[in-house]
Amino acid sequence: MRRAVTRTLFGLACAALAGGAGGCLGESEVEITGRVTYNGSALARPNGRIVFVDSKGTQIQAAIGSDGGYRAARVPTGPIRVAVYYPNPDAQKGRSFPSPPRKGHPPPPSPPRRRRTRRF
Repeated sequence: MRRAVTRTLFGLACAALAGGAGGCLGESEVEITGRVTYNGSALARPNGRIVFVDSKGTQIQAAIGSDGGYRAARVPTGPIRVAVYYPNPDAQKGRSFPSPPRKGHPPPPSPPRRRRTRRF
């Protein structure tokens, strides 16, 4: 999945840079449209966002539709970094996941287990 998303993001960045070539015509901001896919089809996750970040750190966000399509207006021309975000439904439900142990640190202690008592 990571490779496909990286390829898609690279393609989006190239599209952003190609749009930046229009800067010779006096445009400093462009509108970018496209489609985010994974293995050739749109991700079946709602509420996705695509974020374009220029060299100054300015962020332009656009919603990703159910078909993977997006439209971002007023994206600055020039080198752009692109990120795609989808919310984690498990995290939104209040479930917590243990973080992986850091290098050189022991894993955090497990919570104490409750002992079951038997009734006779």
